[in-house]
Amino acid sequence: MTKFVWERTFTHLEEPVLELSIQRPRFSDRSRPARRMERYYAHMTQVLQSYWTGALFAQACRALEEARAASRPFRVWRAWTSWRITEETPEHLSVCLDIWEDRGGVRPLAARTAAVWNLRTGLPLRLSDCLSAVPHWRHAVLRELDAQIAQRLDSGTSLFFPDAARRARAGFTPERFYLKQGRVILFFPMLALGSAAEEIPVFELPEPLSQNAEE
Repeated sequence: MTKFVWERTFTHLEEPVLELSIQRPRFSDRSRPARRMERYYAHMTQVLQSYWTGALFAQACRALEEARAASRPFRVWRAWTSWRITEETPEHLSVCLDIWEDRGGVRPLAARTAAVWNLRTGLPLRLSDCLSAVPHWRHAVLRELDAQIAQRLDSGTSLFFPDAARRARAGFTPERFYLKQGRVILFFPMLALGSAAEEIPVFELPEPLSQNAEE
């Protein structure tokens, strides 16, 4: 596995308006599992390139025109990805990739995608695969989310919305997870549970999770 890098700067009215950078894992091995994983990230790259060089570039151009018309300074927009391996074993590879957009505002927008790859098949593991030993794993996960959100709200260490627990239950999807040091890490989209200052909320599931679940 190596690193794929794609970088471009786009201009409008002879002024830079948009800087783009995509970095992601590249699987150059010709084995079937590696080809499957590479297709996934190659498709993601194509989707981002199409959106960033199309709709986002057009929005940046309009922002520059409006800034000039109002005699306001314009700050170059930026969009980029960053990625990291969160866990690697002979059996699986957990990769977390973040997508960022800075539209000249106070705080960049962030989105996260993650996959835990079965290195034998080149297919992503499901959350149920990672929690197969936990009876009624979905129920246990939701109870744990309730408990962790309540603790953070009570301690005042978060900027979660008061109804964050309800939002977490409504918005929970088992696709949003990765592994780190043998633990399952769940995450939610930016702004899903709290203010932008929370960025991407994450929750580490304890072991054994089943002890925290009740029927």
